[in-house]
Amino acid sequence: MTTDLKVSVEPRPPRAASDGYILVVDDDPSICDTLATMLQFKGYRTEVAHTGPNALKIARGDPPDLVLLDLMMPEMDGLAVCREFQADPRLADVRVLMLTARDGRKDVVQALEAGASDYVTKPFYIDELVARVHTNLEVKRYHDDLAAMLRISQAVSSSLEIEKVLYTIVSELAQVVQSDRASLIKIVDRHTGYVVATQDDPNLHNLSIDLDGYPEIQKASAEGDVVVVDDTHTDPLIGPVLHTLPARKSIMIVPLRVQRADLGEYVLQSSRRYWPYTEHEIKFARVVANAAANGLANAALYEQAEIDNQRLTRLANTDDQTGLYNHRYFYQRLEEEFKRADRYGSDLSLILLDIDHFKQVNDTYGHQQGDAVLRELAAVLHRTIRETDLLARYGGEEFAVLLPETNLAGTYQQAERLRRQVKAHYFEALMGKPLTISCGVACLPFATEAFAVPRQRQDALISWADQALYTAKRGGRDRTITFEGRQSHE
Repeated sequence: MTTDLKVSVEPRPPRAASDGYILVVDDDPSICDTLATMLQFKGYRTEVAHTGPNALKIARGDPPDLVLLDLMMPEMDGLAVCREFQADPRLADVRVLMLTARDGRKDVVQALEAGASDYVTKPFYIDELVARVHTNLEVKRYHDDLAAMLRISQAVSSSLEIEKVLYTIVSELAQVVQSDRASLIKIVDRHTGYVVATQDDPNLHNLSIDLDGYPEIQKASAEGDVVVVDDTHTDPLIGPVLHTLPARKSIMIVPLRVQRADLGEYVLQSSRRYWPYTEHEIKFARVVANAAANGLANAALYEQAEIDNQRLTRLANTDDQTGLYNHRYFYQRLEEEFKRADRYGSDLSLILLDIDHFKQVNDTYGHQQGDAVLRELAAVLHRTIRETDLLARYGGEEFAVLLPETNLAGTYQQAERLRRQVKAHYFEALMGKPLTISCGVACLPFATEAFAVPRQRQDALISWADQALYTAKRGGRDRTITFEGRQSHE
């Protein structure tokens, strides 16, 4: 192997933009040691393997960023190792720089087809190899960052579930900058914060923490800028709380610039055990912080829109006088329940009820008291019906109760229960004067095999119940009449 010994070796800067993890694979131990030593001086973390199987074992345990792989090796050559890398989903994106003494076109094509990203022919110069290493790592870093940001962007744009978005963000941050832990923390005040997302557990959020034990978070929050601790054991900022920290060497805190003040203040926290964060990693964390801020803002807008939509829907479906469902929503649900009953062969029943002599109430006590009576009646009916029943104000002093999967006899009993409860209720607006209702009951007995659906379909149910109600009114009020003519009066 030819080397250029005149190439000067610069002292490693605190954060070299070319840092990465390289696996050197060669059956010649002297070549492995030379390359590993040289790369370590250049600021790279290295591991060595002398056989193909050993290289695969190391890579699967700790995937490298780049592999310097000798083509000609006993037991398992470089082409076979490359194919194994390509077949393993965890290693498929690892770049392989093939070292080969063959420079024929066929050999180069075979190496590239096997999955090699680049090749260098032996003998080679150290500075040429370092340049190739640097280029391949930059490409790998670019692809990793791009893929991570794509996943984050997809999470932010496709999912508006805030927990899912934030978990994706911190998980991607931990993976790309190779952190043992990454969390998103909401700052309440100088002394209190909440972990709202961490890559440790997708279900963990809103975990309270005492910020007095995290001076780096307090500093980042106060200054509104990134705080990086290269070495927790030597940084005076961490000194007072070092004994409380887990085994971590480097910590990075990145504030989120959230445009909406009502969302609060957040920081991204990332930490790892062995080496300081690089400038590139800090830059990437800033980008992730911006994505997190956008995710928070989008989720907040979505939640507000959902609240507004629910409110509008509630207003559209609710009678503003009684708070019950309105006439329009009743018809919508009637159609839905009719189709369901028709499909599954289950009974569908209806109670139409009307306040007896309500005009006298308005004439005697005034319309305001009449409105109060309607609200009291609505409350009595609501607490008397079953959870599966639908109660709506049908119009004026008329109310409707839709009863899925209930036959005529069961509906009659429910109507009677409503009638008795109303009659026994003390109406504040009437100063205790009793109030009665009349009920008309009808059923579409889909559960009966011989039942033939009427032409007017669900409208028949309303027509039958209305006829029964009319009969109850003409028969003296304060009673329940079924469409078959059954009645009760107490």
